[in-house]
Amino acid sequence: MTIDRLDREQALRYMSYRGGELSDRAKAYLDECEERVLRAIKPVFSYRVLRIISSDPLTLEGALVLEGRDIAKHLSGCDSAAVFTVTVGSGVDRLIRSLQIEDMAKAVMADSFASTAAELAADEAEKEIKAKLPGRYFTWRFSPGYGDLPLSSQKELLRVTDALRRTGVHLLSDDLLTPLKSVTAIVGISDVPIEKSRRGCSECNIAESCSLRRSGQHCGVKGDI
Repeated sequence: MTIDRLDREQALRYMSYRGGELSDRAKAYLDECEERVLRAIKPVFSYRVLRIISSDPLTLEGALVLEGRDIAKHLSGCDSAAVFTVTVGSGVDRLIRSLQIEDMAKAVMADSFASTAAELAADEAEKEIKAKLPGRYFTWRFSPGYGDLPLSSQKELLRVTDALRRTGVHLLSDDLLTPLKSVTAIVGISDVPIEKSRRGCSECNIAESCSLRRSGQHCGVKGDI
C-alpha cells in the first residue's frame, strides 16, 4: 500500500479551518507538514473474512461477538464480514511529538494530515480487500465508536486480525489504539445487493460534542450533519 499525496481540504477540516485566504506562511507550513507526514507514514493492514454464524447475539467466526443494535442492523442480510486493522505506523506519532516541542502550529497541522493519511489507508485497505472478492456486494465500513458499537470492541477486532504481530497495532488502557493513527473496521459482505444504510452524524457517538458539527462543518463522512 502506497500513499503519495494527502487530502488537504480534509486536513483543513480536521483543523476546524473556516475558509478564507491562507497566508503565505500558513501555506508554507502546510506544504512542509504534508511532506514530513508523507515521509513518516508506513501504511500497513491485516484482515480476515469471517462467516456470520448467528445474529442474536451477532457472532462471527473466531468467536467474535459484536455488541449493539447498530452493527447488527448494518450486517443484516450479509453472510460474512471483512474485519480489518490498518495503521500508518508509529513514525508519524514520533513526528508529532517532536513538532509539539518545535512548533505547536506545525504539530496541529501534522496531526491533521496524519488523520487524513489514516483515512486514506483505510480506504486503500478496503479497496484491496474488495478486489480479492469479485462478484460480491459490500456495506460501507463500520468502526467501533459508531452508533452503539462500543470502543471496547477494538480488543476483539485486533485479536481476530492478528494485528499486533502483523501491523504492530495494540490497545491502550482507554480502548484507544497505538500507533495513534490506526483504524479498525468491519465491512459486511453478501452475494446479493445490499440496501445502502444512511451514514453520517446519526451513527456517531460523538455527534453531540463534535466541534466540526457545531461549526457547520463535516468530517467527510457522507450523511446528515
